[in-house]
Amino acid sequence: MGMLYKRVIDVLRSSPMITRWIFGVRVHQRRIPYMWDVTTLVLKKAIDKHIPPGGAAVLDMGCGHVCMLAQYVKCTKPANTVRGAEIYEEFYHNALENVRRNNLDVRIDRSDLYESVSGKFDYVFSNLPYVPVGGQPITVATQHFPKAAFSGTDGTDTTVKFLEASRTHLRDGGKLLLGMNCFYVSHERMMEIIRAARYELLDVVERRMNTAKVFVLTPSPDDKQRANGSPQTA
Repeated sequence: MGMLYKRVIDVLRSSPMITRWIFGVRVHQRRIPYMWDVTTLVLKKAIDKHIPPGGAAVLDMGCGHVCMLAQYVKCTKPANTVRGAEIYEEFYHNALENVRRNNLDVRIDRSDLYESVSGKFDYVFSNLPYVPVGGQPITVATQHFPKAAFSGTDGTDTTVKFLEASRTHLRDGGKLLLGMNCFYVSHERMMEIIRAARYELLDVVERRMNTAKVFVLTPSPDDKQRANGSPQTA
C-alpha cells in the first residue's frame, strides 16, 4: 500500500497541470521531475492559516528549483514582501526564470541557509532536507543535488543549523513554519530538537493521509532577549 501511494504521489507531483491546479502557479521549466512533495502540501495549509494577507516580510528558505511556495504566497497574498533562498546554482537560476515568466515580484538569493540573506522577516517557512543518508535510493536528482534531500545520518543536521541561524533573522514576534516529513524524523525527535534550540511550539499543522507536519515556532522569551542584546533577568 505504501509503495502504491508513493507511485501515485510521484505521478501527481511531476504533472505541471496538477501542480497548477493545487498551487495556482504555472511551472515553465524545471531541473528535476518533481515540483513538490507531501511536506509542500502541509506547508501550503500552514501558510494559508498563519501568514496574513499583507504587510509581512516572508522568506522561503530552500525554495527549490521552481520556487513553488514563495510564488504561491505572492499569488495569494500579494501585499506581502516575498523572498526565496536556494543553495544550488542550477535551482536558483531555474527558480528565477519561473518567477520572471510568471511576472511575480519575488526576490531570490543564492544562499546556503542565511549565508547570503540579509534582513529580518516576520515569517520564514522551509521544507528543508530531512532524509537520512542512505534513507532512500539514489536517483539522478539526489545524486546531483544531494542537499535537496539528505541531511546527515538521522535527517536532522540541516534543521538544527536552520533553527540556530533563524533567531537573528526573525523580527520581534516572528514565526518559523518548519516542514518535516515525520516518516523520516519522528514527532518526538522534532520536539527534542525544538526544545534544545529554545523555541516555543505554537501550532502543529497536519493533513489527513499525510506523514508530514509543519511545526509553527517562535523563539522562547529568554532567547528573544539575547537576540535583541537585552540583559536576562534573574
